[in-house]
Amino acid sequence: MKGHGINAVLALVFSILIWSAVGAQLSEETEFTVDFELRLPADVTVGYDGTLAASRLLIPDVTVTVRGPREEIARLTKRDIVPQIDFTRSEAQAALEEHLSRGRDTIDLRPVDVSVPRQLQVVKVEPSRVELMFSRVKQQDVAVLAELVGQPAKGWRIGSVKLRPSEIMVRGPDSVLAQYPGPYRTEPITIEGRSEDLQISNRRVHCPSGVTPAQ
Repeated sequence: MKGHGINAVLALVFSILIWSAVGAQLSEETEFTVDFELRLPADVTVGYDGTLAASRLLIPDVTVTVRGPREEIARLTKRDIVPQIDFTRSEAQAALEEHLSRGRDTIDLRPVDVSVPRQLQVVKVEPSRVELMFSRVKQQDVAVLAELVGQPAKGWRIGSVKLRPSEIMVRGPDSVLAQYPGPYRTEPITIEGRSEDLQISNRRVHCPSGVTPAQ
């Protein structure tokens, strides 16, 4: 009986030591500053902190806190941390439609949205919320005007100005196109001192930020 009692005590002691060792391993934490990625459908743009992006938006300077065994934490690099919200997935469509209906909306950056190697756990993401501007992408025709710089030679004046085409199709967020419906101007065309007709081709058109000529 005495021998059995000693064995029971030793078993209890070993159990406590093993539990304590595991607990000590899981107490290690580290932080990384990363870019948090939002993946978007082709017909959606998102604005953040003055940046407008389509297909892919990176939210910079997000701090991710990771916990895990000391050996795993020591091997962890920034490349092993993948923070991402994928709005192209079918299960994310309902949430995306809600964001689009609100236009300006706040989303949560959650630990569950950050992928890390096995045996590691993301315990905190800072900032945990960011405000974004969601917009549908649309195409529309806008008028084009020539941006003329300078004055023609003495005794001459500007006659007619013809642009071909006089309209172009552009592509961009519906919120931006509603704010800037056109007309858009070409890059500057210098006519200073000119006394003959000009034929100029392939002039670029200045579009608002986030708007591009449709291909």
